Order: sequence, then structure tokens, then C-alpha cells
Amino acid sequence: MIVVTGMHRSGTSLTAQVLEALGADFGPADQLYEADRWNANGYLERVDVVDLNSRLVTGATRTRGRLDTVRSQAGYLRMPDDQLLERRGQQLASDVRSLRRRLDGRFVKDPRFCLTFPTWHAVEPPTGLVVALRHPAASVASLRTRNRLPTALGHRFWRWHMARILPWIDERTLVVRQEVLTGPAHDDEVARIRQWMTDI
Repeated sequence: MIVVTGMHRSGTSLTAQVLEALGADFGPADQLYEADRWNANGYLERVDVVDLNSRLVTGATRTRGRLDTVRSQAGYLRMPDDQLLERRGQQLASDVRSLRRRLDGRFVKDPRFCLTFPTWHAVEPPTGLVVALRHPAASVASLRTRNRLPTALGHRFWRWHMARILPWIDERTLVVRQEVLTGPAHDDEVARIRQWMTDI
């Protein structure tokens, strides 16, 4: 299992789309979260992974019904502390282990992995980690547009995600900056991603 993550609106979907174009397997289309006007080319996020990560963070699934979606969104914005995240990770370890077995050899993408990666790593370390980065002001502005998230809360949300994933970033991690991937050095960045995929 190779994890693709990063703060929401930081280019995780674009990064995943490049990985897929280079041969990454994100699973069957009917198991992926549907495209919408915010990501017309699709999110490449498995519904079962999103739901389990949502349960790990908020205690509620994300895609199973309107009530659970509202509970998940409200719980997410409360930004549970590390102790609660660790406790939920222990409670749901068997569910993580069961799903992890089905994900061998697959790329899995979800911004919530920033928060839940320690739980997945404790069950069985992923083969690789990809982290998409974007300037926090740009991510927060995009969240304000898409989710109407106030700027101050958006910055707190960004710091929460990045503080949780930062200790797991090392020399083997593929870090992809959105401004590089969409800028004039695009071809060089794609070549670097391709080489990383070969190396893992």
C-alpha cells in the first residue's frame, strides 16, 4: 500500500492523477469517490478508505448517508486531539488491518491520512508515502471558496494536518509541490515522480 496525502486543496488529486497516468493502481472506478465540480477529473479516493479514515478521526463514516456526513463534517471541524485519535485507532485497529490486507500493491489517497497515518503504520507500515504540498495561504483560500471555511479556522486546520504528518516525512517520502507540478518545470517534476515510482 502506497499512501498519497496532504492537506485538503493542496494538490493531492492532481498528484494522484499524475501517479495514475504513470501506472499507479488506485483500484476499480466503481470503488472510488465520484468526481464533482471541484475535481472534474476525480479524486481517486476509495470510498471504503475515506469512510474508515473518517471513523478514525470523527467516529462517523463520510459517505454512508446524509446524517453521518453531517456528523463527520462537524466532528472533523472540532479537530480531535492526538489522544482521541490514538484511542480511536486502537478501537478500530482490526478494521484497519482487514482493509489494509485488501490494499496490498495499491495506491490509496485521502487527505485524512495526514491524521490517521500513525494508526495505519502501526498495523503495517505502508510501502511508500506521497505528500502533496501547497502554500498554506492558497490551500486556505481554496477551502474558503469550496467549504466557506473562515480563514483563521482554515489556517488552524492546515497546521493540524501538517503537524500530524510531518514526523513521518523522511528521505524516502515523495513530496510534490503543486506550484512546481503546475509550473514551467512540470516535465522535470513528472520525471522525478516516475523515478520515485521505479525506486519503490
